Amino acid sequence: MRVTGLSHAIAVSGMHISFLSALIILIVGKRRAPFFAMPIMIFFALMVGSVSSVLRAVIMQTAFFAAVLLKRENDSLNALMLSLILILMINPYSVSDTGLWLSFSSTLGIVLFSGRIKGYFQRKTGTSNALLHRAVSGAASALDMTVCATVFTIPVLMMSVKSVSLISPVSNMLTLFLIGIMFMLGLCAVLISFIWFAPGQLIAVFIVFIYRVFEFIVTKLAEIPFASVYTGNAYIIALAAYLYALLVIFLADTKRVAGKKYYIRGISLALALTLIVMIPPAGNRGGLEVSVLDVGQGLCVAAHFGGHNVFIDCGGKNAGEIAYRYLRERNRREADALILTHLHEDHINGCERLLAKAKIKSMYIPGKYRDTEEGEFLAETARENGTEVFYVSNDIKIGFDEMSVNLYYLSGADTGNETGIVALIKLFDFETLVTGDIGKDSEKKLVSERNLPDVEAYVAGHHGGGNSSSLELLNRVLPELTVVSAGENYYGHPSPEAINRFNLFKTEIKRTDIHGNVVFCSDDF
Repeated sequence: MRVTGLSHAIAVSGMHISFLSALIILIVGKRRAPFFAMPIMIFFALMVGSVSSVLRAVIMQTAFFAAVLLKRENDSLNALMLSLILILMINPYSVSDTGLWLSFSSTLGIVLFSGRIKGYFQRKTGTSNALLHRAVSGAASALDMTVCATVFTIPVLMMSVKSVSLISPVSNMLTLFLIGIMFMLGLCAVLISFIWFAPGQLIAVFIVFIYRVFEFIVTKLAEIPFASVYTGNAYIIALAAYLYALLVIFLADTKRVAGKKYYIRGISLALALTLIVMIPPAGNRGGLEVSVLDVGQGLCVAAHFGGHNVFIDCGGKNAGEIAYRYLRERNRREADALILTHLHEDHINGCERLLAKAKIKSMYIPGKYRDTEEGEFLAETARENGTEVFYVSNDIKIGFDEMSVNLYYLSGADTGNETGIVALIKLFDFETLVTGDIGKDSEKKLVSERNLPDVEAYVAGHHGGGNSSSLELLNRVLPELTVVSAGENYYGHPSPEAINRFNLFKTEIKRTDIHGNVVFCSDDF
């Protein structure tokens, strides 16, 4: 729903108040509607929890019906401002509610600019056919309101959910009328069922059919490339600021100011050139980019090279969503592989969500977990989402063009930490070592039995725990950069002993609990 910009359709919002008012007017007529609508709307608002968007709509609709009763002209802009004042008087803390800003910004856009797109299409498609005229008018009206609302809500979405749907004008135009029909029929089905259950049940069957059509449209639209973009990227923010500056200039560049047309267009050109010169191309400069994502007390490492993405573990606080956001910031929804070092919660609790939201081509699980409950659950979840599952019981190498990942399988004491996969990410002579949670015993085995190279980067074992990152391992791999993935915890991670060992080898130390996402690139070494 978020990808297609239809989250407001499934959340209780001011849109549903509009549908409710329209239904009441349809049933009792415009003159008598105020006497029925106002108490019903207030009851509805109390029933759904009086969220900001609903209160805004109730106050504005009440002002509209009051204008009808008093035979006065309705002023939507004043009604909008009145609703904002009243909501903040009732609860001043609402000012920090993202829903409040989304509701008011979208409504402000509609109040100020709606009607222009609809009028344009009606002029261009003038027809004497009444049915065609209504169809064009309805589609244009939906597009008109969606565009006006979207332009004003984009800044709020960029700052709050860090995601903007580019397909929302199309999705809203195709589905808003279906949402309205489902809402109105749903209310009718409930009311009729109190009197006679069978007709209400028949209406519900029709609603389910409409919902299936709605679901099909949303699913297909969400699959379109670049249907939405994540806006955590500084370049996206800069581009949005530039486009809004152009919009302001366009609105100022009217034919009424004939002498200033070229002056204003010159400013537009200067802004474009400034944007091109000051902002370098986005991307990872062609090298291998490794990100240790900030997932709190957990681990999720992402490697990106060319068109390939590989995850190592996906556990911690909101890890699945963070990993998916990582892909979307690169305008992708798929990854080549998800490699699991072992199956402890802080390394896998985001896997289910990531597998459901992104297309993961393959998943690698330590062979020890083949017949275990947690292993079977993860494997079944992966297969249900079209992911091929591999159990690793020997050392293997997987390749993605010039990038490769060596998987070393270690079988130690049956503690969970000592048995698992160690991953070595490699591009030419650049290597990053990820050891999961293995301790000193398995590290000694790794050093003695594998031909480990000197590495540029090392993701500290067991979140910087004192029993990992042994002198033997550090002396063998000699990392230039050590990254500790840790968050608030009761274990003392990273431990002073591990930090002292890192300092002994003069490796640069980065911590996700201090620095957030730690990103480094092969080009930097």
